[in-house]
Amino acid sequence: MFQGKILSAKLYNRKLTSEEVAISAGNTDSVISESEIRKAMTPEQIKLVDSAHQDIEEINQRLMKLGDPPEENQAWVDLAHSIFNLKEFIYIR
Repeated sequence: MFQGKILSAKLYNRKLTSEEVAISAGNTDSVISESEIRKAMTPEQIKLVDSAHQDIEEINQRLMKLGDPPEENQAWVDLAHSIFNLKEFIYIR
């Protein structure tokens, strides 16, 4: 999964040639920084963005506390262990 920030993105309505890609990659004049965006925002919008960033950080911290998700097949492994253990109880009689 992608983790990070996209600092610049461009959309084109056609396939670019390799020369056009090289020119586009070297052109940073059209990049708008986060500080420029914040300057254009109203105080209410800035508060909303800051609140959203804080919420995202809190959620990420909660996710980190939960640890990694179980393996895709972990449920099947747990079921197999349960069946194996249940089989042993049947023979104990």
